[in-house]
Amino acid sequence: SFADMQKRVLELGELATQQEHLIQSQFNQMMENTNPLTIVKESINALLKDKSIQENLSTTAVKLGANFVIEKVLGRNRSVLGYLSSILVEKYGAPLLKKILPSSKGKLIE
Repeated sequence: SFADMQKRVLELGELATQQEHLIQSQFNQMMENTNPLTIVKESINALLKDKSIQENLSTTAVKLGANFVIEKVLGRNRSVLGYLSSILVEKYGAPLLKKILPSSKGKLIE
């Protein structure tokens, strides 16, 4: 009957509206997931959650800091005294570094 058809048309219209919203939501989500900035941020977050990456970053940061101190404060390449001082720092700093960061194997310079 006509009333049943009208009811069915309204139901299909409602279903079409729901599907449009779903498609729009999925499209927006797809656009967000393919955004290069989002991809880079998610990749970096995934890398930083990895324990071995965290240890390597820590070791590298300490080594860079130690090398900076050796270079700037002691002047490794400026004089004989600076060179000898840097050797002493490396020799005696390595065991300390190994205690702080076991993954560094006690090396300040690689």
